Amino acid sequence: MNFVKLYEEFILIETQAGDKVVLFPGRFMPVHNGHIDAFQRASKAFDGIKVIPIQIAKEGPKSPFPKTLLDKIGQAVAIEYKNLIADWIVYPDNLKIFIPEMAKLVMDKGFNPVGLGCGADRYNSYKHQIDYILSPKSDVKVEEFTLKSVMGREEDGPSGTKVRESLKSGSQKDFEKLVPCSVWPFYRELKSYI
Repeated sequence: MNFVKLYEEFILIETQAGDKVVLFPGRFMPVHNGHIDAFQRASKAFDGIKVIPIQIAKEGPKSPFPKTLLDKIGQAVAIEYKNLIADWIVYPDNLKIFIPEMAKLVMDKGFNPVGLGCGADRYNSYKHQIDYILSPKSDVKVEEFTLKSVMGREEDGPSGTKVRESLKSGSQKDFEKLVPCSVWPFYRELKSYI
């Protein structure tokens, strides 16, 4: 066996030896209590495996916050929910927004992605990407990878729109009702971008 083949097998073994995690992509503008509920549902659906939220922050009116701020907030939320969240990743601009790329990114950090949790509205659009990951064509080397819908939208529940409206109106009390307490210290900074 040549050295390249041995090295590839070593990398595969090392990557798969990492902690199992569930990916959960989303905008999280900013993260709110509905997202935390969805992460808890995803973890439960995957037998208690921790979640890695992958925050996709494309510039635009629905994504008003800079990535540096989003990363600080994500890290604070990951600390608050350390028994639920294995890591928080703000997705790099240089990568195509594609589930296999997300899986490779997480594997490069030493984790073993075994599935993806999503809202019911995203299930069909993610399904073909999951099928690709499991196909012989894929360059993502995973033994298992499952897609599970874990989140439905509640009409009166928290939403990114409601959080941004509370920032716009200056209602810190409403803001604090909608987001985890680890996000509270970022109120003024978030407000400055609305």
